[in-house]
Amino acid sequence: FLRAVLVFPACAESSGVIHEIHTPRDLQAIADDPGGIWSLQEDLDLSGTDWVPIPFSGTLEGNGHALYNLTVRRPGTEPCPAKDGNLKDYQIAAAGLFSALRGATVRNLRIVGAQVQPECESHCFAAVLAGWSDQTLVQNVSVHGRVSLISYGIMAGTGGLIGYGNGTFDRCTARVEMIFEDRQLNQKCEQFMGGILACGIGTVTGCAVEVDGYDSCHGYGHNGGLVGNDYH
Repeated sequence: FLRAVLVFPACAESSGVIHEIHTPRDLQAIADDPGGIWSLQEDLDLSGTDWVPIPFSGTLEGNGHALYNLTVRRPGTEPCPAKDGNLKDYQIAAAGLFSALRGATVRNLRIVGAQVQPECESHCFAAVLAGWSDQTLVQNVSVHGRVSLISYGIMAGTGGLIGYGNGTFDRCTARVEMIFEDRQLNQKCEQFMGGILACGIGTVTGCAVEVDGYDSCHGYGHNGGLVGNDYH
């Protein structure tokens, strides 16, 4: 078996303040305290919001509420480390509600009717909740929607919940349509697709997925139901 050692930067520390989220603007304010504690107080409709993915290392308590009609057209601005099946290093872009989750906790949240559809010139992973994850707990989170990635890079993939990385995923569900289109014709791509985690090291318990997937890859495809490729 192949074991990948993933070493990522340290997390931001929490300010200790609990931020209540009542509006889409409150949700966007996570960027002002990405290591903080955030509590969703009501369902939010994000229609008309061109969402910019946020790196997050705090706690998001969804309280059973839903984020409706999330639209993501581009990845976050910061690169994230990744390794392919041969342990070759890459820097990837990451797209989702969050770009990167580092030591974060996200629980009791629903994301409904999401449209995550970036077109990336570089290596890229896209998913509804986060494109990249490290040492994160995702618990009782459900995602529904469509993830469509047009890629000009080599290392790339789509996930329902999470794109690339590691973490613990407990009692999560994903009902997603995933589409991957490889437009890098000069080199073979390394492509991944999975309902909970596209690629990485994950502890997955009590999760369920309903996936409709399409993959156009001129290279190596690693596709699965719960997980596309597991580095355990």
